[in-house]
Amino acid sequence: VVSAAPGSLGTVTPENGKEAFLSCSNENIITNLFHTLDFYKSFDEIVDWLGKSEEVTSYLMFFEGLWTWMSLNIDQKIHLTPELEVKFVDIREKRKWGDIPGICSSFLTHNNTNPNRFFSNLRTLDIFRSGSAGDMWCQVDCSSHKDIRRVQSIFTHETSLTFTFLHHPAIQQCSKPGKCGFILKTVPAKDGPSIILCTDPSDYSNKIHYHEEFKAEDMHFMVRRHCSYVPLSWLGKPPKLSFQTSWNLAWETNYCERDNGFHSFDNNFIVLLKIKD
Repeated sequence: VVSAAPGSLGTVTPENGKEAFLSCSNENIITNLFHTLDFYKSFDEIVDWLGKSEEVTSYLMFFEGLWTWMSLNIDQKIHLTPELEVKFVDIREKRKWGDIPGICSSFLTHNNTNPNRFFSNLRTLDIFRSGSAGDMWCQVDCSSHKDIRRVQSIFTHETSLTFTFLHHPAIQQCSKPGKCGFILKTVPAKDGPSIILCTDPSDYSNKIHYHEEFKAEDMHFMVRRHCSYVPLSWLGKPPKLSFQTSWNLAWETNYCERDNGFHSFDNNFIVLLKIKD
């Protein structure tokens, strides 16, 4: 994954010094989020379903589905066999996907030895690509913000997330004021939230500007905790945040009080932005 400079999280401040919440008049849904998985299927059935489902748009989403199934079926011992590797190759060729995303070997496993062993062993496969996410992606970080105490709050409260970076291969030259970047906004709803990309210039300030080269369909949203990654694609809609799974580690308080202040637990929101040829 190509790293980019971290951005900021929250609101913009107008001249009067008061915080103003960003509005988004032109919106695009980030499509990798809030899909539902049948956890009662067997592992082989889940592999076959993920390999054929039109909901799965990348190899990254495919392996996120396997991670989710393992996190909710912790008693099932899954081994990375040569036969399973052949199946992964067959699915990749039929779906015209790239190699196994390097980021998959860093999924958060929360001391669950089975998925930890499974995803660590992905590195041994010939179709594993170290350092990238299948096709080439650029990782853009959104810095933690003191107003966001819990990661899951973005699903229940309207929140604006700002991502900026110093350089992106799609933008060779830029003379616009401020930093290149984009804004994502979470929109809660009874049937589950959505996260959308703001594309209207009026949503941006002179500190950050949007390029039309950045498309919602090329964005993949997830959480990073320290050096591990927490997939969000198969949380369900609405998100099932109460599961006793690896997700819980990411839903812990983002800050804790220490010496009358706040201490970051390093839960960061990230976007993988696909780099097109």
